[in-house]
Amino acid sequence: MMNNKIGIIGFGNVGRTLKKNLDKSFKITVKKKGDPYTKLSDSSIIIICVKDREIEGVVNEIFEANLKCKGIFHTSGCINSRILAKIKCKAMGSIHFPMSINAKIKIPELYQKIGVFEGNSEGKKIIRSIFKKIGLEIYEIQSKEKEFYHYTCSLVGNIPFMIISEAKKHLKKLELPDTIIFQLLESGWENFKAAGKDGLTGPLVRRDHDVIKRHIENIKDKEEKKLYKTIIEYFKNRYEK
Repeated sequence: MMNNKIGIIGFGNVGRTLKKNLDKSFKITVKKKGDPYTKLSDSSIIIICVKDREIEGVVNEIFEANLKCKGIFHTSGCINSRILAKIKCKAMGSIHFPMSINAKIKIPELYQKIGVFEGNSEGKKIIRSIFKKIGLEIYEIQSKEKEFYHYTCSLVGNIPFMIISEAKKHLKKLELPDTIIFQLLESGWENFKAAGKDGLTGPLVRRDHDVIKRHIENIKDKEEKKLYKTIIEYFKNRYEK
């Protein structure tokens, strides 16, 4: 039987977010770097919230500390739960939150958001039980699908903002305001929500190859020019009307 005590290892963006969202329903103990593992000795559930490259090391430390628990989980979007196998625990898995989390700016509410679970059936029961209390909707994927799932999340959640950051630099050179970017994003998103692929506009969709050629001729940075040409080539046959 699971008690209401949850141990969180790591207190970065995800660790802080979990503590804030679960605090009202559970007794949360946080193990920060340098804290002894005995701090988590009465936690029936342990959730590892560290960088992907640190998970294996934490698992080894838990094993060496002979820490006992009912369920063990990590929050990586890319790594599956097999990395936890060294810890002989009936319930295990991974729970990922497909959203931008930056605790330095704002700790997000998980109420009515989506979490993606991967792991065994016992682990799924525990995760559903925990997050049901805060209104998080749980979806499930298979272990073999994790890496492609996380690639898809990164494609949407990270790369577009890197491109936007580059566009901001260009607008600054032209002495134009950032609001141009937000106007483009908001209007484009409204069209996409309304009509999906059919809501897209722009020279590529219109088959306006002369305009695209002019774009390429005016890109000064060689790497950026190469990237733009690659993007155009990739999407050309998929989105031209």
